[in-house]
Amino acid sequence: YDKNRNGKLSFAELYPVLKASEPSLTDQKVRAMFNGLDKNNDDSLDFDEFVDYVCSKTAPMKGKVIHGVPWSTAVPVPRAYQTRSSHIAETEQRGMTLQQLAALAELIQAVLQKVAITSKFTRERVTWDTVNMYDIDPHFVQPLTLPFRSSFVELVAKGPQIPHWFVSHWWGTEFCQTVALLNFHLKQRLMPSPLFYWICTFANNQHDLSELTGSLLETPFVKVIMANEAVGTVTVFDAKVTTLRRIWCVLENYVSTVTAVEAKSGKHVYDIVAWLPEGQGKYAGKPVPAKPTLRMDLGNGMMREHVLDDETGGAFPLSVSVEGIKLDIHKAEATRREDWTHILHLIAETPASEWTKDPPETCEAYDRINLKARGMFAAGAIYAATTNDDMERLEQLLAEFPDRKDECIGSDCASPLHAAAFKNRLQALQVLLEARANPDVLKDGGASPIFIAAQYAHDDALKLLLQARGDVNLSRQDGFGPVHIAVQTESISTLQVLLQASANPDQQSLKGGTPLLIATQKGDLEAVK
Repeated sequence: YDKNRNGKLSFAELYPVLKASEPSLTDQKVRAMFNGLDKNNDDSLDFDEFVDYVCSKTAPMKGKVIHGVPWSTAVPVPRAYQTRSSHIAETEQRGMTLQQLAALAELIQAVLQKVAITSKFTRERVTWDTVNMYDIDPHFVQPLTLPFRSSFVELVAKGPQIPHWFVSHWWGTEFCQTVALLNFHLKQRLMPSPLFYWICTFANNQHDLSELTGSLLETPFVKVIMANEAVGTVTVFDAKVTTLRRIWCVLENYVSTVTAVEAKSGKHVYDIVAWLPEGQGKYAGKPVPAKPTLRMDLGNGMMREHVLDDETGGAFPLSVSVEGIKLDIHKAEATRREDWTHILHLIAETPASEWTKDPPETCEAYDRINLKARGMFAAGAIYAATTNDDMERLEQLLAEFPDRKDECIGSDCASPLHAAAFKNRLQALQVLLEARANPDVLKDGGASPIFIAAQYAHDDALKLLLQARGDVNLSRQDGFGPVHIAVQTESISTLQVLLQASANPDQQSLKGGTPLLIATQKGDLEAVK
């Protein structure tokens, strides 16, 4: 089977064998089977791993019934989870690959199709679309690890897996979304494999959480974030942005964006992945489907947004920014009151002797953290206030974050001025320009706000931008300028506004086309005149 004779079997080389052993399996399940065999997560099978497969009496997905795992009578426990693969003493070294996460997801999905598991919160049957960590921990992690009283990672990892990414998340986030979001993050980051993500549900020993009761700065999650091997933190947001209202997640934000950045000389990034619900906007006349999005930290305060499948539209949800800008650490929630108290005391730098008292309601440290955390969402919030014509909110945000007025968002990197020009929000446009927003800021492709206003024949918006000394001849990367687009869209009134502002009617695109040539080809005599 080793066609390239490198001493290992790739998935492509072993696929025919695995498929032949279980013809009914889908390609996705065959991949999950391969991942279960690939113990060292190098996306290939070495001799020992292949021998384990050949010598097994049943295929890995066959499994067996295990006492203490109720659902195993309907869906036998796979071989990968029947023994403890390693003992990893340091909790902060228990990262996991997304292949290991996918194999678990495959099992959970199979179980939920056959077994009725009820949510302790909703009292309804859990499905693949609704299952979350509050369900996965008691029904999967704890039963599977009980015989060994270990973490889940120690079932599947052959040894320490030093995390590259710390995952900050709310346990109530739908697991199917978490899996999709992390896979999208992995693909966008383009880092070499194997890559390990630290997820508390699977890294902590759920049978012994004593590590979480001591000093907060000595907890495993802080050690992961502070480790030199950690590239950064990736925060997972559900559609309701609940993450920002959880005290542990706020603390993780603080440690990631303040403590770690200072200790590692700025070499710790903070990425945000968020689920875009179906129907939030339209693209090419069709509702945008649900999909993963990413706000990638480029360092030095710069961010770049990505969305899965640009061809169906969508953008990083503005709802995340709208909620994020409201962050107030004192109002964050915790399952345990003592966690909330200890975390706030830690941040407020209260003397340890006073930790038995309630934490302060306000302090300089809270304000500093709130301002920094809110600043991450300022650009999106300003953009949202602009599109919603919310002048009170817009003025408030511009006063609090004056340096974010020209920051671009979305996969096309559009600024609030672009949004105002596109939506014809004249009041918002005026407020932004009075705050000295740059009328010549460019989005991807080189379109300026003036170009956008001309494209949609929003003449009043165009006049405001020109009055702010915007460049009337600023063209896109293809050389197509505002006059070109006005002629192409046959907007005579817009063309007149541009020409009165000294637009160049002889401006050439990269292909040599001029506005006059376009008008002539279209037979638009009025534009020619």
